Amino acid sequence: MRDRMAALALERLATSKRKLREAVGRRTLAPVEIEQESRRIGDTVLALPEFREANHVGLYLSMPNEPATDMLVLACHDLGRTVYVPASLSGDSGYAMARVERDTLLAPGRFGVREPVNPAWAEPGDIDLMILPGVA
Repeated sequence: MRDRMAALALERLATSKRKLREAVGRRTLAPVEIEQESRRIGDTVLALPEFREANHVGLYLSMPNEPATDMLVLACHDLGRTVYVPASLSGDSGYAMARVERDTLLAPGRFGVREPVNPAWAEPGDIDLMILPGVA
């Protein structure tokens, strides 16, 4: 009974998310809009007290049609912060956070998102602040 209720709840959630995505639609941003939004988001993040207090920052590396996060990665390095990004675990076992230095070699991963070629994995509790994209 409990498993059936959980399955129904997950099904309702998936249906709700699908309907929300259909209603909102995924608008493709023009390059100038991506640049403007990237700068606005970056400036907002850099001004957050949580960012100023964090020494170890986890964030995602953006895809071409998303607001760019490269500026945040560079700003973190300039400010002496340690940066972590998602990287594929071997096989299909998911993702974990990996440290990214200025000279870390990146390549497209499982879903085309850039990730470290030779990941240096984060330990539990290493990351002070996570910056994530908000997508329905």
